[in-house]
Amino acid sequence: MIGNRRQCFATVLLVGLMPFVADAAPAAVPAAPSNAPSSASPIDAADAIEGGVLYLASVQKDDGSWSLTDGGSPIGVTGYALVALLDAGRKPGDGPQGATVMRAVEFLTRSQRDDGNCFSPAPGRWPHTMYDHASATVALARAAAITRDPALKVSVNKAAKFIVSCQDPSGGWRYKPVAQDPPDLPVSAAQICALCCARDAGADVPKPAMDGGVAYLLRCRDPQTGGFGYTPNGHNPGFARTAVALSALEAAGSRPDDAVIKSGLDLLFQSPGPREIEEQGHWFAYGRYYAAQSANRAGSDTRARWAEHVRSEVLRQAHRDGAFIRWEDPRSVPPDPAYHTALNITILVLCDAVPGAKRQAREATAGAARSGPK
Repeated sequence: MIGNRRQCFATVLLVGLMPFVADAAPAAVPAAPSNAPSSASPIDAADAIEGGVLYLASVQKDDGSWSLTDGGSPIGVTGYALVALLDAGRKPGDGPQGATVMRAVEFLTRSQRDDGNCFSPAPGRWPHTMYDHASATVALARAAAITRDPALKVSVNKAAKFIVSCQDPSGGWRYKPVAQDPPDLPVSAAQICALCCARDAGADVPKPAMDGGVAYLLRCRDPQTGGFGYTPNGHNPGFARTAVALSALEAAGSRPDDAVIKSGLDLLFQSPGPREIEEQGHWFAYGRYYAAQSANRAGSDTRARWAEHVRSEVLRQAHRDGAFIRWEDPRSVPPDPAYHTALNITILVLCDAVPGAKRQAREATAGAARSGPK
């Protein structure tokens, strides 16, 4: 399971990516007290993952989706939630939360149009079609790789073709399928991540499309800092933008010892200044979601270093409610707990808080305890 996850974690948001990223760091984001208690007692990483899974299952809608309180499209957040459940070891139709996972898969496949676009109306929000679609593509590709379901593979291939058909001549992508504005890095990186994950699940992804997307991302790099800006030559490198760019470049084949990857990772580990503190607060889960993917791909030493860097802060922000554990952030866009819980589950899994072998051993021990001595 861990091996498959590391191969095809391409994911998107999407986030700062998710269908919810803004064009620039928001102004006047209210500061949250850094020492605010999130729970009556400390939360262990393994328990946080399991409690988060239970929370997501408890708030899934009858149609298999997860929704946003402000009326945004359910496609993107459902993709993130499905990936989180798969990362936590849940399988479609099998074992704990198997039915929850299957309903999510079915919702996304029902939402796919004839042209391959996974779409649902988003009243109350401007269209983030490509963000949403990238999230759904990653989730369906992950499910297809696990189940080897031929029908799911067809859906993933259609989803990948749709992304390719929407690529701007510059190599990037924008919010809408037919770009009316110049592309930007977060949306473009999301599509590259999705294409990589679809490719790993067996979809046909043309090399020119991937090469063009990678070239676009590299034009967004600031050579002085090693970070990535919102658009080419924008010179506004930021943590979240750098994290998603590195994740996409690594998924597309850049090696950890590549100078671009190394300098970008160095930026992610730097102590943030005042502007970065504000921006990272607004996109905390999004930025760390992609940073975790990038660090994970960079090798065991970087992964371990990142885990030590971020795990305690992620756990401190968790909220316990009986067996349920959730994350939410009123400073963020969106603030919804389903979105933040899904991303933070994946962050903790990628920190190897519960490696596959360890999790399987815990499950076996728990099963033996329930059945008693033979």
